[in-house]
Amino acid sequence: MKMKLKIGLCSLVFAAVLICQIQSAMACTIFSVSLEDGTVLACNNEDWMYSIENTVKISAPDSNSYGRVCFYNLSYVQGGMNEYGLFYDGASCPSTEVPYDKEKDDLGYDLGEIALAKCKTVKEVEEFFNNHNIPKGFYDHLLFADPTGNVAVFEWVENKFQVIWKEPEKSHQVITNFWLSDPALGGYPCTRYDTADQALSSEKPSFELCEKILNKTKQDWGDGGTLYSNICNLNTREVFLYYRCDTHQSYQINLIDELKSMDSGSCKSMDMQVICSGQDIEVVRNEKAPDAKDEERKPVEEEVPSTDPEKTDSKKTAFEVITAILVIIIIITFIVKKHDKK
Repeated sequence: MKMKLKIGLCSLVFAAVLICQIQSAMACTIFSVSLEDGTVLACNNEDWMYSIENTVKISAPDSNSYGRVCFYNLSYVQGGMNEYGLFYDGASCPSTEVPYDKEKDDLGYDLGEIALAKCKTVKEVEEFFNNHNIPKGFYDHLLFADPTGNVAVFEWVENKFQVIWKEPEKSHQVITNFWLSDPALGGYPCTRYDTADQALSSEKPSFELCEKILNKTKQDWGDGGTLYSNICNLNTREVFLYYRCDTHQSYQINLIDELKSMDSGSCKSMDMQVICSGQDIEVVRNEKAPDAKDEERKPVEEEVPSTDPEKTDSKKTAFEVITAILVIIIIITFIVKKHDKK
């Protein structure tokens, strides 16, 4: 009996460690804040496995889309800012039922970048999303901010499209990995959310405070953690990029200057680790920019699920946890039976 108890306790400890490891992969922190001089900053910690490659891609404007800089994990867009200072980034949340209207056009998984290509303001983003469906397996909420100080979080939860606007009396908005419109679905309370929200509520907003918050909320769970961080100045269209959240060294991108040097409709890609380390930069130039018009009309049924683990994290998390528990039960049963025979 004592042996069975020891085996059970050890198995529970192992399961708890494994589940915590899986849940850590859902850690992303995003916030926007207006400074006293009217400057609007938008910030992000992008968290996932360290083995994932990160790319900066700048797309020049054309007759169909606005110029923009976007950040990629593998080939999937995580966030970015366009030539009008419209910013977005997203964070994975627990799985839910996504609303669908057969009368609306369907968007693909890169809906955030499509919005940057089509919209100038957060208000326009709201109208854009109101007129489109999102993929049924998309469980992220998206924070959009613009240079006027408007900030909204867009959520598709429990078969409803929700828009959470920044409260008028507040200068900031924060999201992590729980639905603001329904925290009970999971991921709440969140220490990273509390850390960022409390700092922005109690201290004078500044660029330095944003760096401090990114440092306090960065993650490291061994083989994964904060891949990169960024602070975007939505008024000057500048991006400050920090690899592995190293706020002592940043790579600066002036989007307006970059776009002036590019041909219409072209794009260029840069390896994030290389540019942030100060090494010689090998830039792939004059690729054809993604066709935002074609993307927004791509039907959900034809969509290939995202290859980026973060975008299907909720389903994968549940699957991995259940699988781990089943494996543990099988192992315990085998050991106990073997012990009883002895």
